[in-house]
Amino acid sequence: MNEEYQNFRKFLIRNEVEVLNYFSNEVDEKESTFIIKIYRNVEIVENNQWKMYTLMELGGQTLIDYVYQKFQTEGITQKLLIDVIKGAGRALNQFHRHAVHLDVKVNNFVVSPNQDQDIIAFKLIDFNASVLLEGEDSKSFPAYGTLIFKAPEIREDDIHTDVTVTRKADVWAFGLMIYGLFYNKNQNFTSMDKKENRYVRLDKELEKYRNNVDANNKLDRVIKGCIQINPVMRPSMLDILKFLNDRIESI
Repeated sequence: MNEEYQNFRKFLIRNEVEVLNYFSNEVDEKESTFIIKIYRNVEIVENNQWKMYTLMELGGQTLIDYVYQKFQTEGITQKLLIDVIKGAGRALNQFHRHAVHLDVKVNNFVVSPNQDQDIIAFKLIDFNASVLLEGEDSKSFPAYGTLIFKAPEIREDDIHTDVTVTRKADVWAFGLMIYGLFYNKNQNFTSMDKKENRYVRLDKELEKYRNNVDANNKLDRVIKGCIQINPVMRPSMLDILKFLNDRIESI
């Protein structure tokens, strides 16, 4: 393992711990109920190797495992998917009050041990690519998240290049996540992510989907709002939740 890669990994780990500590220690507990907690972290050098040990809250199964389990035992309905998306959206909306995640996908939401009766509660995890906004609406920062889920405005050939990061990049990924769940595309995304022409293939598919007037149910409307090319045209997570809860008619 070369030194450059080691330093990169160290940066990502320290960044995640910084974000975890911020939400665990500096944000009111009522505003971080859907964010995984860290209790303690220690940096050490052991056998000339840098290591970070963390003690964290235990999360449940991932969102994708939860959905697959429901599919096998009960079958999947649009109502169930909407309830799942509400739960995940609630966590991301809470995170957006302070930060941009930059790696929104089905593996980065885990079932919360504390459930209510109305919405499936998920907790957001995995913050090594995340950016604390510190009261701003955008930050200049490299986008280190999963390539296939990157919004058009943060795609760079060199992942270490600074880009303008906003919450709308997460909204794009959130829409793509729903699209993958609703249309069973997650294996396709995994395959695309390994290809050099990943964005050509993805953007062609999404353009065809956006233009499909027959795809117009509630989840379709959320997805199409999220995957607008122009980030300004994408809804906020709060508006997505309002729409799913029938508090507004369109997004």
